[in-house]
Amino acid sequence: MKQLVLDMDVGGGPSLDNFCAGANDAVLSHLRLWLGLPGSHQRWAVPTYVWGAGGSGKTHLLKAASHALQARGLLLGWLDDSEETPAEFNEHWVAVLMDDVHAYGVSRQQTAFNWFVNAQTQQIPVLAAGSLPPADLKLRDDLRTRVKCQCPGPRHCPAPGGAGLHADPFQPRPGQPDGTAGPDGRVCPADTARRYHSPYQNHDGQRMTTKLALFDLDHTLIPVDSDYEWGVFTTKLGWNDATEFTRRNEAFFAQYKDGTLDIRTYIRFATAALRQQGAILSEAAHVHFMRAVVQNVIMPQALALVRQHQDAGDRVVIVTATNEFVVRPIAQAFGVAELIAINLARDPATGWFNGEILGTPSFREGKVARVQEWLDQQQLDWNSFESTFYSDSINDLPLLERVSYPVATNPDDRLRAIALARGWRILELF
Repeated sequence: MKQLVLDMDVGGGPSLDNFCAGANDAVLSHLRLWLGLPGSHQRWAVPTYVWGAGGSGKTHLLKAASHALQARGLLLGWLDDSEETPAEFNEHWVAVLMDDVHAYGVSRQQTAFNWFVNAQTQQIPVLAAGSLPPADLKLRDDLRTRVKCQCPGPRHCPAPGGAGLHADPFQPRPGQPDGTAGPDGRVCPADTARRYHSPYQNHDGQRMTTKLALFDLDHTLIPVDSDYEWGVFTTKLGWNDATEFTRRNEAFFAQYKDGTLDIRTYIRFATAALRQQGAILSEAAHVHFMRAVVQNVIMPQALALVRQHQDAGDRVVIVTATNEFVVRPIAQAFGVAELIAINLARDPATGWFNGEILGTPSFREGKVARVQEWLDQQQLDWNSFESTFYSDSINDLPLLERVSYPVATNPDDRLRAIALARGWRILELF
C-alpha cells in the first residue's frame, strides 16, 4: 500500500492561473469553486467529471487541482492508469482525483469503484477526467453510472453519488499534446471550437422552462441547527471555553428562534474558533463533523423530497442563514449544487475568513434579496418559474410570502399559525 506523492513544482507546475481557458471559462470557474479558492466565496462543490479529446488540457486541470490542495497541506487520492499498485482508500483524503478514466482496465476499474463508494460514504468530493462523455465510457456499469448524466448535454443533474457539472468537451488545437504551453506559458486549448451550454439552456441556447424549488436547511431538511451543532462539535475539540461558549451559543439560538438575532454579531462569534485555528485544521475538522454529526441527521425522507424535485427537472437551491463554510458540504451531501448561504469575507493577506459578512446576509428579508441577486446572475426573474419554498422558521416569512407556493415545513409555532390562517401547505417531514 502506498500513497502517490505528486511532483510539486511550485514555480512552473500546472495551475488554474496558467491554463488559458478561452471558451472553457465556465469549467475553470467551476474548478475554482470546487477547490474553494479565494475569490470564489464557496467551499467544496459537487463531484465533477470533465471530458475532452487529447490536447484539451484535462490532465493539466487535474494536476492543477492536486497542486492547489497539496499546497494547503491537504491529503488527496490520485488514480490514473500508470500506477501498478494504487493506494488503498484513505479516509483522511479531502478529495479524490481520477485521470484518464476511459482507459481503466478491469483492475483499475475495481479500484475506482472502491474509491467512489468510499468517497460517497465519507462525503469526499471526486474530480475525474476522461476522453469520452460519461454515457460512452467503456466501464463496468456500476462505475459508469457514477459519472453518467442522464440528460442531453452538460448540466447540473441528479446522478448516483450526487449532482455534478458535466462540462462540454474541450477541443484541442491540432497537433498540440495535452499540457503543452502556448507562447505565453499558459496551456491553451482552442477557445473558439466549443460552446458552453449553461445548465438551463438547450443546445440552441434557448432557455428551458422549469420550476424553482427553494429549501431552507436547518430544521427543514435536517432536524438540527447545523451552525449550533458545529459550535458544540468544536467545543468538544477544545477550541472554545465550554461554559462561556455554550452560554452564548444557546443565547444566540434563542434569539434566532425569537426573530431578534443580530446576524453580524452572531457571525463574529460563530467564526471565532475557525478563524483562530486556520484553514487546514478547520477543513479537517469539518470532514469529521460531517461523519460524526451530519450524516446521522440526513433523513431518507428529506433526501427523497429533494430528489423528487430534481427528477422532475426543477431547479433546486438551498437558501440558508448559516454560513457557507458550515453548509457547503451539507448541500453537497444532498446532491444540491446551487447554494445561497451567508458569504464570509476574507482577509486579503491570509485568504482566510475575517469574521465579517460579505455582501447581503441571507437572513430574513436578506433571503429575498439574495435570491433576487441569484436570479439576476442567471438572467432570470421571478416570472421565469413557478417557485416553491420549504421552511420551518418565522424568520423566513419574507421569502415564503414571495414565492408561488410556500410550504411550512416542520414549522415553529408562529409560522404554523400563519400557515393555518393563510391556507398554506404544512409538511411534517420529521
